Amino acid sequence: TREQLIATGWDPSSLENDDKDDSTHLWSELDARCAKEEILISGKPRDTPDYEFFYDETFKSKDEDIPIDTPRKTGPATYVQYTGSDNDLELVQFIAGSTTAISFFAYNTAKDYDQLTSVPIQNKYGLMVQPDTSNIAGLDYTPFSRKMHMEVWNDGDVLDAMKGFFEFAFSKKGDELVES
Repeated sequence: TREQLIATGWDPSSLENDDKDDSTHLWSELDARCAKEEILISGKPRDTPDYEFFYDETFKSKDEDIPIDTPRKTGPATYVQYTGSDNDLELVQFIAGSTTAISFFAYNTAKDYDQLTSVPIQNKYGLMVQPDTSNIAGLDYTPFSRKMHMEVWNDGDVLDAMKGFFEFAFSKKGDELVES
């Protein structure tokens, strides 16, 4: 609630257009020039690494852990303002079907769909940064930059079997594949 946010140190004046109604999250609350319509969010389903990462970096408060896909009561209706899917095309269609929808995708996935527009964010240094391979790899697109990692079983036979894969993954050709 608004009171809980204030108790955590949130400054209500940072949201000049706040309608003081916890049951809504309207675009017009972010900027008065926007429509008074609910922000519809989509992305990967709960219990996936992408969902967990995005949720932890974007929505999770330090005092309360209410997943963004939790149904909310708004007047006489209850609905979920979050649509989760493992199918990227379904998420693209969800966005295309509503003028108030946003989604989060892996950068390489977003590049594959002409209908999507990647947006700049203000990073932890206060700079507006457009997502691109260089900014993401250089961790300038924070908090949404992450290093890739690989995990294997710590066993000599497994490591020997994986040697060729790691050599390729860290080669120039492997780097080019990741960037494509």
